[in-house]
Amino acid sequence: MSYALSDRSTIPAHVRPDLVVDFDYFAPPGFEQDPLLAWKKVQDECPRVFWTPRNGGHWVATRASEIDELQLDYSAFSNWPSTIPPNQVRSMPTEVDPPEHAALRAVISPLFSSTTLAFVSERAKELAIGLIDDLKPSGRCEYQADFASHLPIAVFLHLVDLPFSDREYLMGLVETRLRDPKPEKQNEAKLSIVAYLADVIERRRNAPGNDFISKIVNSEVAGRRISDDEIRSTLATVLIGGLDTVVASLGFAMLFLARNPDARRWLAQQDSIPFKAIDELLRRHGVVTNSRTLREDYSFRGIEMKKGDPILVGRIAYGLDDERFENPLEVHFDRPNAGQHSTFGGGPHRCVGANLARLEMKLALEEWLSRIPDFRVADDRPLIFGAGIACAPLSLPLEWD
Repeated sequence: MSYALSDRSTIPAHVRPDLVVDFDYFAPPGFEQDPLLAWKKVQDECPRVFWTPRNGGHWVATRASEIDELQLDYSAFSNWPSTIPPNQVRSMPTEVDPPEHAALRAVISPLFSSTTLAFVSERAKELAIGLIDDLKPSGRCEYQADFASHLPIAVFLHLVDLPFSDREYLMGLVETRLRDPKPEKQNEAKLSIVAYLADVIERRRNAPGNDFISKIVNSEVAGRRISDDEIRSTLATVLIGGLDTVVASLGFAMLFLARNPDARRWLAQQDSIPFKAIDELLRRHGVVTNSRTLREDYSFRGIEMKKGDPILVGRIAYGLDDERFENPLEVHFDRPNAGQHSTFGGGPHRCVGANLARLEMKLALEEWLSRIPDFRVADDRPLIFGAGIACAPLSLPLEWD
């Protein structure tokens, strides 16, 4: 994977030749078979922090200790921009640094209260049972399309009071935003999401309800009325997170369980799946990566970096680091540090909806395993993966007797 020195003209002068690797995170070698193992290979074979000329040129960090520092040290590493290539439209509160970040996050945090989780528990269980009962007689399904992209999205669209008929349109935009390697396509998708939300925002401002959008539209930030830019950007961030992360995580979890009958049967025997088991599945199957940007010239672990250098934060590989987790490719539901993964980020920017995502996964797996305890990957249809800002199974054909 070494980048040819004949191409040195494309590498900034401050980047050491021994730290240059030809790595495109939208298509890591072997991602078609397993994007997580592709990231693990990079983690094991490449420098801990390296430079790639791909996607405009950027640093990459794949080890847990470096990732922890990148996520916590805002004096050196800014969250803006947090994607490579960078957003044209700033994502709030994701791309706002402390202390300003706290005021915007405070607008969203109350929405994920115990009351919300109780509602989701009831609604998700009802939806899951209906979906599974419809699928069970056929003996097979395309899990991502038939189940994973229905359950968490139906719950989320209900929370924001958006019509379920808009699901496919919105999911298409989110898919482009997170996994299309062309920056212009990513930004077009983000702008389309913002445009979609503009009409919704106006309606909720004039006739507010009890949904997430109405509450954000009519909220205050640090004692002032929230601005239109903050509303649009915050809602776009919430929407993108709500429409993709749980879908991807459910897909990876079900693929693992389809291939590992002992683990599947252990979970099926539990009256209630422990959250520790959910965390272990999330630890083993990271989904999202993001980036930081150097505020000033900086020496990071002995590597000279320049102001403005972007760094890809390889959170996808965090849970696969054998320096942090013993036998990281194995899943052990009693792993003592399973919850110390970075699937939801770390520090002040840890995903505000993490507990909602964990609950949705728990309920989805419980209801599926109670009705279809034994299943396998069908071998007559392709298993398809996507890579990029978020990795995911895009097609997961399952069958059962």
